[in-house]
Amino acid sequence: MKVNGEVSAVPCVSSLPFTFHKVHGAKCVLRVGSSGSQRYCGVGSCIVSISPAEGLCMPNRGDYHPQREEKPQKSRSSAQSSLLSKLGATLKNRDLLQPRQKVLVAVSGGQDSVSLIFLLKRLQTEWDWELGIVHCDHQWSPSSRSQASHVSQIAAHLELDFYQAVATQNVNGESAARKWRYEILHRIASSHGYSAIVTAHTGSDRVETLLHNLFRGSGLHGLQALTWKRWSRASAFFPPGSSYLIEQMNSHAQVYESAESHRIALIRPLLDTSRKELKEFCDTERLPLWPDPSNFFMDIRRNKIRHQLLPFLRENFQPSIDKSLNRWAEIVSGEDSFLQELCDSIRQQSESIYVNEGVNGRALNIHMIRNFHVAVQRRVIKQYVEAFSGRALGFDHVEQLRKTCIVRSCKNGQCFSLPGDVVLQIVDEKFILYHKSNK
Repeated sequence: MKVNGEVSAVPCVSSLPFTFHKVHGAKCVLRVGSSGSQRYCGVGSCIVSISPAEGLCMPNRGDYHPQREEKPQKSRSSAQSSLLSKLGATLKNRDLLQPRQKVLVAVSGGQDSVSLIFLLKRLQTEWDWELGIVHCDHQWSPSSRSQASHVSQIAAHLELDFYQAVATQNVNGESAARKWRYEILHRIASSHGYSAIVTAHTGSDRVETLLHNLFRGSGLHGLQALTWKRWSRASAFFPPGSSYLIEQMNSHAQVYESAESHRIALIRPLLDTSRKELKEFCDTERLPLWPDPSNFFMDIRRNKIRHQLLPFLRENFQPSIDKSLNRWAEIVSGEDSFLQELCDSIRQQSESIYVNEGVNGRALNIHMIRNFHVAVQRRVIKQYVEAFSGRALGFDHVEQLRKTCIVRSCKNGQCFSLPGDVVLQIVDEKFILYHKSNK
C-alpha cells in the first residue's frame, strides 16, 4: 500500500483473513483499507490507493473537500427539531441507549441511515456517545465502491471512526445478504468495543417486514416484525476464509481480538418514524444521499410490497394502513415477549445435559411439557432444537415432532434426522439431541 510514497506493513495475525497496514504520519491502523490526513484518513490532503493485488481496489479520494458542518443555529428547522425531540424521547423512554456509550451506526448512504447518523451526531453532545460508522459493500453494483467512498466522506465530515466490509464471495438473495451484514456488524462491534449497533429501520420498514413475514406463514414471533431492541452475543474473532474483507479508517480505536463472545444490543430507534418524515428532514437539511437503485428492483418481494401492494391498500382499503399495521406490530411484540419469557423458563426447567455411551448432547423432558398449551409446546420444541443445531426449524418439522412424540407416544429409541446434521432420539420420555459426528 502506498501513502505519499511510504509503504509499511505489520505482519498478519494468523487467525485473520486480512493484513494490517501501518500508515506513517497518519496515526492510524488499517485493515485492508485506506487512510489519509490528520485524524481521518483518505480524505482531503492525502490520496491513498490500493492495488487489486492487495485484495481491494479503492478509488482515490483526494478530490473530496466537504464543508465543515455548521454549528446548529438557534432557530432550527421544524423538521429537525421535531425529529431530534422524537428521537431523544424514544431513546430515553424505551431505554435504548445510555449516556457515554460506544455506538456503532450502520450507514448505507441512503436517506434513512444518513438521516440517522446526522441526528445522532447532533445528540452526541447531550449524550456523550462515542460514535462510529460501518458500511457493508455487497459488491452488487459497479458503483458500490463509489458508494462506500461517499459514506467514508460523510464519516470524515462528521469526524467519526469508519469501518468498511467488502464481500469477497457472492452474497445472493435477501436472506443471505441480511445474515452476512449482521454477522459483520456484530463482529466489528465486538472487536472494537462497541456495546450497541444502531440501524435505521423505520416504521415503514416495519410494515413491509410484517407483511413479508405474514405471506411466508410466520408465527407470532415473525409477525412482530422488527423490534426496538434485542440482545445477542458476538465474537471478535474473524475466522479464516471469511466472506469479507474489513478496512478500518480511524485514528484511535483499540482492537480486541478474541474468540470470546460479547453481549451487544441491536437498536432500531426509528420504528416510530416514517420514511416520509426522513425525506422531509433530508430535503430541509440538504443531506448528502446516495440513492440505492436496488430499492426499485421489482424482482425483490419487499419492493413489490412497498411500491405496489401498500399503495393499493392505502387507496382501496385504509389510508392509514401503515399506522394500523405498526400498532399491530407493537401489540404482537408485547405478547410475543411474554410468551418468550414463559417458554424460556419452562425450557430451563425441563432441559439438561445428556451423556451416555459416548453420546454427548442435550435432553428435554417430554413429560414436563406435555401438559402445557399447544402454543407453548411448539415454541419450546423449536427453541430447544434451534439452540442446539444453530439452524432454523420450520413449522412442519416442529409439528411433526410435537404430534409424534407428545400427542402420540413414541417408541423408546425412535430417531429423527433434523437440519444441521442433528439427530433427535426418544429415550425414557426425553428428547435427546446430539450431532451424528459425536456418536
